[in-house]
Amino acid sequence: MKCILMLVFLIGTSSHIYAETGKIAAANDFVISFLAMFSSIEVKPGELYYTHIPKGLKSSFMVLEESVDLSHVDVFMANYGWKQLKKLEHAQILQSNVLDNYACVFVYRNGLVGAFSLVNEGGWKLAEVGVSHTKDDMPYFCSFFYDELGIKNDAFLVLDERLIPGSSDSKN
Repeated sequence: MKCILMLVFLIGTSSHIYAETGKIAAANDFVISFLAMFSSIEVKPGELYYTHIPKGLKSSFMVLEESVDLSHVDVFMANYGWKQLKKLEHAQILQSNVLDNYACVFVYRNGLVGAFSLVNEGGWKLAEVGVSHTKDDMPYFCSFFYDELGIKNDAFLVLDERLIPGSSDSKN
């Protein structure tokens, strides 16, 4: 009887691990594909990068109206983070965390760290992305989940900075 219960436990645990591994792989694939697609976007003066992201990649949390009156928007500032994001094409995945239907994926390339907040809405979709320079002495985290959803799980939200190539405690 103990063997049967142990077998049932192991099968249940392994299927849960497989499901989580599958979710992580899908989230990583989404981020890599998104970066490849995003790097090809060109905007004209006065346009927002945001409006060029296909609707199918945006989660329901991305609420900026496409028809916003740009005369009231500082387009330079609105595009600044997105311009930095273009530099992350061919980035390496540093860390991926999944919590229910949310994923926090961190990428790195040439001194930049990207933090992608994803929501699973019939497939992974972008909720928010942040880009930081490694020279900025600040923690890297998926702020969307903390600010918008109140998730306070550091193991999910925060990048283990030892994973950043060249960090003083780097595992690489």
